[in-house]
Amino acid sequence: MAGGLDVLGLMPTRVRMAYRVAFKILVGTLWLVGCGPPLPPQTPAPSPGITDPTDPAQRTAVLQYARSLIYDTTEGAYDRNLLDATGLVGTIWPEENIHRTPADTLARSGRIQLRMVLTSPAPGAFPPPWDYLPRDTSYVWVDRRVVAPGGQVTARAVFIPVNPADSVRIRSIVVHREPRSNRASARWTPPMCWSCDMGYWCREGR
Repeated sequence: MAGGLDVLGLMPTRVRMAYRVAFKILVGTLWLVGCGPPLPPQTPAPSPGITDPTDPAQRTAVLQYARSLIYDTTEGAYDRNLLDATGLVGTIWPEENIHRTPADTLARSGRIQLRMVLTSPAPGAFPPPWDYLPRDTSYVWVDRRVVAPGGQVTARAVFIPVNPADSVRIRSIVVHREPRSNRASARWTPPMCWSCDMGYWCREGR
């Protein structure tokens, strides 16, 4: 028939083809937006009720969040070392996805990134340079990532002991660019360092 109707007589052929092209574009867009390859996993976010890891009133919730995470216990990811001549032994495990943390996540709410256990036959505080670290088990929360005008990147590390009688410790840490790590990693070798976000490592600031 005139006008180029298709065999069903529903619409002009050119219009039908235009609808088909538009449909394919729509399907392709939906695949990219919602059905494409999944994003790599990241460290789960804390609950909305956790707003300040240094707040004693939030300590229980912070520790519950920390215990809910998965820490990498495979060879090459964690580190266990004799740290000094007094017999201080430290073990440090990274949360399994810290190397995928976006920089803006650490600039805003932050994440728990490490689990640590330190033991020593000597009582009291540890000798320098480890004197700021809590005894026994603690977790390390990293936040407040900032870039100074000169380009230096720093962040805040909050050391949160499991022992409720022990106080939270706060340290400024340095964030420096390194080749992007393909796995979470933490090391005691001075200074203490770990793969804290995509393409960057955090290290103790001394």
